[in-house]
Amino acid sequence: MGTAPKSTMLRTYEALLQPNGQIQFLDHPAESSDSPRHVLVTFTEDTEAPVKGGQAEPADWRDLVGLLKASPHWAGDPQTVQQAMRDEWN
Repeated sequence: MGTAPKSTMLRTYEALLQPNGQIQFLDHPAESSDSPRHVLVTFTEDTEAPVKGGQAEPADWRDLVGLLKASPHWAGDPQTVQQAMRDEWN
């Protein structure tokens, strides 16, 4: 008989890779270990929020104000739209 296949659990932690090669975690990993651990590194595109002082800058909610104003999904009387959505299920 063969042995059971090895089970691998993956956990994702957000981190920044500094130009000097050092990895800086944005939140602390829940686990610690006294021995080396196998890790996988995924590079993301540079479309992330700007970083200041090693911390990601939070999105400003004011940037979202008015974005849906011209959407056809928000046209008409809100009460009529809501009633029509309810009636779809009858």
